[in-house]
Amino acid sequence: MSTGNREEKSSIGQRLREERVRLSLSQADLGDIFDVDRKVVRYYEENKTSPRADQLELFRGHGADVIYILTGERLPLSVRQDVAAYLPRDRLALEISKMNLSEEDADILRCLAVRLAK
Repeated sequence: MSTGNREEKSSIGQRLREERVRLSLSQADLGDIFDVDRKVVRYYEENKTSPRADQLELFRGHGADVIYILTGERLPLSVRQDVAAYLPRDRLALEISKMNLSEEDADILRCLAVRLAK
């Protein structure tokens, strides 16, 4: 039935992965944030288990939209922009998105921003 497919496509694990990728983090990077092995992050993303609330709070501190992860609904852009104003990596990602760069160059800059934020 389509409801089952919709739920599978919009699972917490899938949305967690989307946010990790949006923030240019590897599974190992997210594992460092959550203080778990990257294998555990993979389990989260495969819906075999779920991250704890305190882990999601830590991820939120790195720019993740936790409301989206939990509900599938994005925060309004104005709220996300307010959050981005306080997170240097997100500010840089926003500026990168405004530049006329190839996707490869934009990815390089996003990865650099992640490394510099550590």
